[in-house]
Amino acid sequence: MAQDRVHTNGFLEAALWYISKGLPVFPLVARGKEPATSHGFKDASTNEKQIRAWWRRWANANLGMPTGAVSGLVVVDIDPRNGGEESLFRLEQEHGRLPDTARAVTGGGGQHRVYRHPGEICREAKLAPGVDFKGDGGYIVVAPSIHPSGNPYFWDGGNAREELLDCTPLPLWIRAMLPGAS
Repeated sequence: MAQDRVHTNGFLEAALWYISKGLPVFPLVARGKEPATSHGFKDASTNEKQIRAWWRRWANANLGMPTGAVSGLVVVDIDPRNGGEESLFRLEQEHGRLPDTARAVTGGGGQHRVYRHPGEICREAKLAPGVDFKGDGGYIVVAPSIHPSGNPYFWDGGNAREELLDCTPLPLWIRAMLPGAS
């Protein structure tokens, strides 16, 4: 019966959807970005029993998703408060537009552009002011989480959440900018 009460805010349902598609998640503090578990993104799971236990314990927990090989996803994180839109414009002028892919609007007004992991280790990196790369060893906050500002995270577009399952490959020019790229 307790698990029936957990679903009133949609966090549990979202977590169950993600894991049903093989995408691991873990709880973050409510209205925050900090992990609720001891080992953060390293605790991410696709085990339904574990997911239900976490959202019974933290019913209003935001959802975190690890980036990198564990999820098969990497993210270009654009933060307009730190000049991300201007930096992205300059990067695209120099290297070409980022290809269309799954896109989320963050609670802080930025965006996550989600790409397929390239199959080799890709560590997190700063690409430019306000433009970060989230790869192996990192995580992102995913919808329907609530930002500390009170604004929601949401997938941009009609079927954007489903686009996670068939993301565009990471552009080569971004891969070339990452530490250790060959």
